Amino acid sequence: MKNTIWFYAYQLIKNANNALVGLNNTQTLTPAVKDQLTGEAKFIRAFAYFYLVNLYGDVPMPLTGDADYMTNASLSRTDSKLVWTQIISDLKDAQSLLPAAYVGTFKARINKWAATTLLARAYLYNQDWANAESQASQVINSAVYSLQTPANTFINTSPEIIWQVANLTGVSAFGANYLASAGVIPTYSMYDTLYNSFEPVDLRKSNWAGVSNIGGKNYYFVNKYKVRAGTGNEYNIMLRYAELYLIRAEARLQQNNLKDGKTDLEVIRTRAGLGALNASLNQSQLLLAVEQERKLSCLVNGDIAGLI
Repeated sequence: MKNTIWFYAYQLIKNANNALVGLNNTQTLTPAVKDQLTGEAKFIRAFAYFYLVNLYGDVPMPLTGDADYMTNASLSRTDSKLVWTQIISDLKDAQSLLPAAYVGTFKARINKWAATTLLARAYLYNQDWANAESQASQVINSAVYSLQTPANTFINTSPEIIWQVANLTGVSAFGANYLASAGVIPTYSMYDTLYNSFEPVDLRKSNWAGVSNIGGKNYYFVNKYKVRAGTGNEYNIMLRYAELYLIRAEARLQQNNLKDGKTDLEVIRTRAGLGALNASLNQSQLLLAVEQERKLSCLVNGDIAGLI
């Protein structure tokens, strides 16, 4: 698994670097198309490095194309601080180059708000609370997205989706891998402790988690995506609007803005059918509440590291 993650991340980086070399040299594309493609390539490169630096720390950081493949193949690891600097730089470039409107259908192409979302997350992970709050607020205030009921969050037309990877069948990799077949022990089970950490009335528990009883034993599984095979209306969701509220909540709480941080947190809880948090909670307790919401919202790889 670790080799697979490493290999495919660097394949994405190689493709993005080659695209950027070609785009820099092109004399035929219109400025609008060139900006769109350059922004997408920089986003993809930042996206890949985001997961590499979070999983491995210091990593090799090639930024040139195939002409330098022998040099790139033997690069030493780059300090993680410099990798983060490159991620943020690429995302700021993508943010300035990409249009706010989506190109094509089903939010499968990256737009300005996708770049802004990942930039907000990058700032949060680097404890740059003010910038994390500012970038998250831009997406929240864009009037492009809206939270959906848990039952409708993961269909491919959901207004909550910021970016998803489309496919031909409408069956997501997450549905195919995580949904349990009838009468069969799930390939990937959810820990009992995670399932039981939902409040009983939490709508995410009834909509995003399932249970199979096999031989008198309960096996819990992820049930966010509903289509396991055939054809459906689900793609692989990579960025979701709900994450922005959790990013902003944490950033505000870390800046000791307890009132607004709690308000953001309660937006997510309200969607889940839960009540308001106790008004007497202190900063540490509210940060633990953010951690809990992230755990319950991100119990499948469809919200990789975020979300989402």
